[in-house]
Amino acid sequence: MADRESSLLWGEDAYFALCERDTANYIDDLRNNFEDRFLKFHEQMCANLERTYPSTDTAKTISGMMAKHEKFRRRLWMREAADIITAEGSIDDLSRIRSALDGDMLDPRVSDINYLALLGSFEDIARIDKAAGDYRIGGDAGGLLTTVFPRREAAKAMLKLAGGKLGNLLGSGISDAAIPSVLAESLRANFLDLSESQKVGLLNHDAANVRKATVLKMLRYQTMASLKAMLARYVGSDKHRYYNVIVWLDLAAAFPAATVRSVAERELRKIQ
Repeated sequence: MADRESSLLWGEDAYFALCERDTANYIDDLRNNFEDRFLKFHEQMCANLERTYPSTDTAKTISGMMAKHEKFRRRLWMREAADIITAEGSIDDLSRIRSALDGDMLDPRVSDINYLALLGSFEDIARIDKAAGDYRIGGDAGGLLTTVFPRREAAKAMLKLAGGKLGNLLGSGISDAAIPSVLAESLRANFLDLSESQKVGLLNHDAANVRKATVLKMLRYQTMASLKAMLARYVGSDKHRYYNVIVWLDLAAAFPAATVRSVAERELRKIQ
C-alpha cells in the first residue's frame, strides 16, 4: 500500500485521513493496528521521525519525547481507530471493541455504547454500564471537572440488550448509578412487570435517587388506588422508611391523577 507508506511519512493525521476516506481498502490495516494497540505503528512513527533529522542529538531528543508520551499518543490513536471501526457497524469487530473496552487503552465514547447496543448481547450490559460511568467519556462536552455521563443513552442500550426485561436487568448487577436512568427509560409494561416485593426493595434502596426514580415511575404508571395501598403498606411497615418515598406517594392521596402523572413525568425527564 504505497499510499499507506506515504501517509505514515507525513504523520498520523495523514494515516487516519486515509483510513477514513478509503475505509474499504484500509480497514484491515487499521484493525491490525487496533489489535496490537498501535505498538508497531508507534515504533514506525518514531523511526520515520528519527530519519527526518540528520542531527544525532535532535534525533535522540525526538525519540525521547516520543517515548515519554507513547501511551498517551497510542490511546489517542486507539480512539480515532475505534471511531472508524464502530462506524462500519460490522459484527466482525465486536470482539475487538469488547477487548479494547475491557482493557485500559481505549477511552470510551457513546459511539461504543451504541455499537454494543446494535450488535452486542446480554454480556455487554456490564461493559456499557462501566463505560457510561468512566470519567473519560465526557468527550468534547466534558473536562476534568465537568464530565458528562451518558446515563440515559446507556440505559436505552442496556434495556435493549435485556429485551426490556427490567427485572432481569436490575438483577444483573448493574451499578447503583445506572438504576435511576434505567427506571426512567423503562416502558410501562416493563416497569409494571416488576413484582411488589421488587418495587418495595427499590423503595428501600440505600441510594435516594434510586428510591425517587422508583416512586416517580409508580406515580406515572400505577393506579391511584394501588399507590394509596402502597403508601399505607409502606408507612405501616416495621422496617426502615424513607421520607422522600412517603412524600412522593402521598402525592397520590392529595392530588388528582392527571396532576400526579404530570408531575411524575416532569421529574422523570430530569433524571440523567
